Amino acid sequence: GIGVDRVRVAAYSICGAMAGLAGMVLASRTSVAAPTGAEMHELYAIAACVIGGASLSGGEGGAFAAIAGALIMMVLYNFCTIQNISVHWQQILIGLLLVILVFYDTWRKRRAGVLRD
Repeated sequence: GIGVDRVRVAAYSICGAMAGLAGMVLASRTSVAAPTGAEMHELYAIAACVIGGASLSGGEGGAFAAIAGALIMMVLYNFCTIQNISVHWQQILIGLLLVILVFYDTWRKRRAGVLRD
């Protein structure tokens, strides 16, 4: 017979993809979305995960740690906004924090003998 579960998953997947495509077409036709509308949000997302304990080399971290990292990022972002720090300096600060945390993670793993040179 017909695999009902497979057909149902395929139908929902196709409908979801078509709804997303229709939303993108509508947004582009009505010019309500700017291409630079979410500029640098990927930096904030990556930094939130790394602050939460995720390793860029993989194998570590979890959902609750990522949420904790996101909360810490929001506190940092709100602090910078309250102190009237320029957006450019905020991005530099977050980038430096990300580089420091990646170096710390690499140092910690090498010290534990997990990574090799």
